[in-house]
Amino acid sequence: MPPDWWPSPAGIAFAAERGMDAAALPEQVQRFRDNHEARATLSANWDANWRTWAGNFRAWSRTAPAAKAARPSVRDSMIQMLRGPPSRGPPEPPPHPGETIEANAGEFHDVP
Repeated sequence: MPPDWWPSPAGIAFAAERGMDAAALPEQVQRFRDNHEARATLSANWDANWRTWAGNFRAWSRTAPAAKAARPSVRDSMIQMLRGPPSRGPPEPPPHPGETIEANAGEFHDVP
């Protein structure tokens, strides 16, 4: 990445159209630079890479209004991940060998 790289006016306008305001721009440019420098990214078109970054800004941003409403918190996500998917448990065996239990579709109960 060129040491003096900064988004072009068209790249800044693209980012603004996707919700990145002037206050967020310097931080996002620094994050963009840090990300690509840390990965030693080679690019034929840094402006195209920036458009990808700016296009994902709203989804990734902790401060973008749409992102707050659309994503659960990291804490909630971790708790759900640790709990695993909801489980209904296996069906109970018949009370007596060979006996069957009749049930309608959707009738079940959770196993403690």
